Amino acid sequence: MIRLVTDSASNVPEDIRSRYNIEVVPLKVIFGSESYREGNEISVDEFLRRLPHADPMPTTSQPSPLEFEETFRAIVDAGDEVLCLVLSSKLSGTYNSARNAMIALEGAPISLVDTLSISAGASMMLKAAGDMIEAGLDREQIATRLQPLTEECELVLTLDTLEYLKRGGRIGGAQAFIGGLLKVKPTIILKDGVLEAGERARSRKKALGYIVERHANHFGDQPVWVGIAQAAADDSSELEALLRQRLNVQTLIRSEIGPVILTHTGPAVVGAAVIPAPDI
Repeated sequence: MIRLVTDSASNVPEDIRSRYNIEVVPLKVIFGSESYREGNEISVDEFLRRLPHADPMPTTSQPSPLEFEETFRAIVDAGDEVLCLVLSSKLSGTYNSARNAMIALEGAPISLVDTLSISAGASMMLKAAGDMIEAGLDREQIATRLQPLTEECELVLTLDTLEYLKRGGRIGGAQAFIGGLLKVKPTIILKDGVLEAGERARSRKKALGYIVERHANHFGDQPVWVGIAQAAADDSSELEALLRQRLNVQTLIRSEIGPVILTHTGPAVVGAAVIPAPDI
């Protein structure tokens, strides 16, 4: 049997995690001297309650190679194979931790995939991998078929403010200052594993429109899977409706963004990842 493993920044929905029996290795959120494992030691609600008053700002840390090694070893010792999908190697050292664990278990049946994404983007790839397992594909076939999906996946998010990205050092102070001065709703794009600035919209509604049009211009009428990623955003249903109107949506999943990503984006974030409908 092939077992799926991921990290907590995939924000994998519970129904997908449960259906495909996915093991999740947690990243950590750190408030001062207190460290919390994402997913079981701090909830999104608790994190958002503490975030505005945090001084200094919380930080995040990747899982250690040992944490991945222990997870991999338990699966292999049970007679199963491992297919591990992790968040973008260009955003975190999590991929390297998983790779070092795989090297430590040299010869074990383990494959590692860099999703080049986070949250709903990674979650869709986990669902695709789960469907391929159910269809009877082997581990190497699945890893090969996932590769073009990682290259095609694009996640576009709109934030309430650039302040958290500035505090975390992800953008310069000048960008955040100009964004605040103009009262714009910034968008960010994750493509090929790298974050870049998107359009600065004059309103939240225009930001949602930008997300939809960007995906529509790229994917046209080809069949796609869509992943909604959100946290503390009351307009995620509006975004879903707009995407269904403009795209040929075959499958749609919803991921709640967790504390690790929220450390860098702040609350009231919403967006969508899109991939071509996988060939399963």
